[in-house]
Amino acid sequence: MALAATYKTCRVTFDLWDEIYRVEITQTGSADIATYSPTLEGVLRRCGEVDRLPIVARALLASGTYYLAGIVEVNPVSPDMIERIKRWVSRPAGSSTAASGDALFGSFVGLFVARIGTADRQVSFRTQSFLL
Repeated sequence: MALAATYKTCRVTFDLWDEIYRVEITQTGSADIATYSPTLEGVLRRCGEVDRLPIVARALLASGTYYLAGIVEVNPVSPDMIERIKRWVSRPAGSSTAASGDALFGSFVGLFVARIGTADRQVSFRTQSFLL
């Protein structure tokens, strides 16, 4: 049972004209931050490191055993986007009727559509239990 949740979202875009990364960070408990970085290392430092991310106020926790679990997603895909991909694969844009070979193509592609995840990469972790 989850007692608390927190998040950090990092959106990175590369400006081709100025050759600079724009980094937008949204984090629980702080104002949104928009910064610029000339290097990929700077982007990784700002987005990949988590320091002082508030989880829950200690006063809200009773004595007991707890653990911390986390999920890190890189390039998450929204459920709406997944549904649009599935619709497009079953009927590509511009086609409204079934053509010969659609059944075979649809069953073949179905093998790959079932494997579409919620993100390009996902890392999950759990700490050891600890007492308060």
